[in-house]
Amino acid sequence: MLNRLSVSALLQTVILATSFCVVVGFSLSAWDSWGRLQVASRIAVIADTSANMFKAMHNLRTDRSTTNRMLNSDAPMEGDIEKYLRNIRDTEMPAMGNALGLLGGIELAQQQTLVGEFDRLFKTLTPLQKEFWGEMSKPKASRRPTLTKEYMETTNVLLETLDKLSAALAADVNHKDAMIDQLLTIKQIAWLLRNTAGEASLIVSTGINTGKVAPETRLAYTKFVGGIDAAWSALELTTAGAHLPPAVSSAMAATKT
Repeated sequence: MLNRLSVSALLQTVILATSFCVVVGFSLSAWDSWGRLQVASRIAVIADTSANMFKAMHNLRTDRSTTNRMLNSDAPMEGDIEKYLRNIRDTEMPAMGNALGLLGGIELAQQQTLVGEFDRLFKTLTPLQKEFWGEMSKPKASRRPTLTKEYMETTNVLLETLDKLSAALAADVNHKDAMIDQLLTIKQIAWLLRNTAGEASLIVSTGINTGKVAPETRLAYTKFVGGIDAAWSALELTTAGAHLPPAVSSAMAATKT
């Protein structure tokens, strides 16, 4: 049959076949590029969400300890402390609001459970903070007795929920980009370091307020101090030999000194 084909027909067939192969090749390349773009876009959203959550968690720890100390103090709040606490809350609350908004567009394992709990706790914390400012204008004996307990419980569970969400976000993009993997690992270890140091600091501030420290609390403090050293060593090992952004390198150097 091929012997009967004219040269023109043969050329047309070859051209059509070649064109088809080129179109298929470009289509596959475009599809692959689209897939990479989708992955990159998802990583960018997750990185932004993770950054907001880290900012919230960092400030929430300070908010928790400061609020606890103020509510248990007979002395009126000093102006510089009030400014300090307002700045913390003006940072943590928008960060949590931003994270909630971004999480709505990310599919995660246990999304409904964790994000739903995050949303509930965020809405619980907002009126508690408003009540706090009103109660601080009163003598300690006149303040609502359970406010401190409710605030501490809400912030404790909120920190735990944010920590779980942060881990879920890191797991979602794991092994998709080497640099992102490393930076998220650094962030997770940095939070472990911050959280452990915060727990040790909370024991000290609580002991100062109450004027006593139980033997088991002393043991817990010793464990936290050891945890700080272990977390810092892990952070140094993770970043050893890595080409880190200047901001990360500077922050680590400042922390070490």
